[in-house]
Amino acid sequence: MGFLFSLLRFFLSDTRGDNLTAMFTDDTISAGSIALTPLAPEMPSGTLSPPDQAHAQISSLQQMDPDFNEVAFLSAAASAYTKAIEAEGAMSADDAKDVATQAFHDRLAARIADWQSQGYTRVVSGLNIDGTKLFKVSIDGVAQFLTVRITGSSVRCTKDISSGVVAEGNIASQMFTEYATFTRPAGTVTPKTTALGGTAHCPSCGAPAPATATVCPFCGTPLTPGGAPWLLDKISQTAYA
Repeated sequence: MGFLFSLLRFFLSDTRGDNLTAMFTDDTISAGSIALTPLAPEMPSGTLSPPDQAHAQISSLQQMDPDFNEVAFLSAAASAYTKAIEAEGAMSADDAKDVATQAFHDRLAARIADWQSQGYTRVVSGLNIDGTKLFKVSIDGVAQFLTVRITGSSVRCTKDISSGVVAEGNIASQMFTEYATFTRPAGTVTPKTTALGGTAHCPSCGAPAPATATVCPFCGTPLTPGGAPWLLDKISQTAYA
């Protein structure tokens, strides 16, 4: 009888061992192995990616500015960004003065002056924008900010004027992702013609004025805060700089 009990214990022990071995070596996932597999953390319910958050926030902006048009804004943003990068290549901050804030102009002018003091020249060519996407919206009692993610390719480098040696960047075209932040005063609204992709009109003489103009190009009247354009304030490698 003792021999039979010993044989039975051996048989049960051997079977459990086989089952445990199969759990970790068999290609088939068993219920036991699923319980032992740690689950990846999930995003909190209702969490949105930054671009989706931006689109949700646009509805708040449009409550204050019913004529804001995202397509028209992104088109103007791409144009202003292009003008600023070309101004960098031309080593002339004034070339972007009508699409940028004074702070952006001053930073670019200082950067250009630094290159010149070191005997460098900036090379920009082949700028191609593949896409623009509204990434972040920030509105407070002082100003409104929209950050746009811009992707594309270009040649951008700094060369030594005397030797032609590249000191920074690459002479070959490189893909890029940058974030351009645009701003305008709090309380600003979009003129109806601008919302449709057209031009704004001077409140004094009625002449058409480009969407980027801060004064009327015909009579010199400053445009009112209610019709102030979005101006480029910053270009950075991250949306959170």
